[in-house]
Amino acid sequence: AMCDLIKERVPFVEPVVTGPVVEKWLSEIETAMVTGLYDSSKRSLFAYPEDGTNRTEWLLEGPYASQSQLLVDQIFWTKLAEVGLSDISSGKNANAMQENIAYHQAQLVNSVSIVRMQLTKLQRVLMGALIVLDVHGISVLDNLVEAKVSSVDEFDWSKQLRYYWIPEDATPAE
Repeated sequence: AMCDLIKERVPFVEPVVTGPVVEKWLSEIETAMVTGLYDSSKRSLFAYPEDGTNRTEWLLEGPYASQSQLLVDQIFWTKLAEVGLSDISSGKNANAMQENIAYHQAQLVNSVSIVRMQLTKLQRVLMGALIVLDVHGISVLDNLVEAKVSSVDEFDWSKQLRYYWIPEDATPAE
C-alpha cells in the first residue's frame, strides 16, 4: 500500500516484491500505485450515491482514496453539465442549467454541513478541496448561463476542463 503524510492509505491491488534489481521493483511500485488509484477510483465511481446532494456517507465512510473521490466528483459535474446543455439544445428543458446550478448549490450546502462535523485531518483536507471544486464548478456554470451557452459544441463549454470515465471495453474518441 502507499501512504501519505496525513496517513491516507491506498492499497495496492497486487503486492510488490522487492529484490536486488532496484530499477525493476521501483517500476513495479509505480505501476502498483497507478493500479491502486485506478481501482479506488473505479470503486468510488460505482459507489457514488444516487442522490448526489447527500454524499456524506460516501465521502466519510467509503474506503476510497481522497483523490479518487475528487475525480469522481468532477466526472459527475461534467456529466450533469453536459446533460443540461443537451437538454437546452434539444429543446427539452430551457432551464436545465439553472436547475443544474441549484443541484450543485445543494451539494455545496451538504458539504458545508459536513465540515461542521467532527472530522479527521484527512477528512477535513478532503472536504476543503471538495468545497473549492464545488464553488468553482458553480461559478463555471453561472458563466455558461451568462454567456447563453446552449450546446456542448460551443467554445465556452469546450474550453472547460472536463473529466470523463471511459469504460474499459470502450475506445477513447480520437
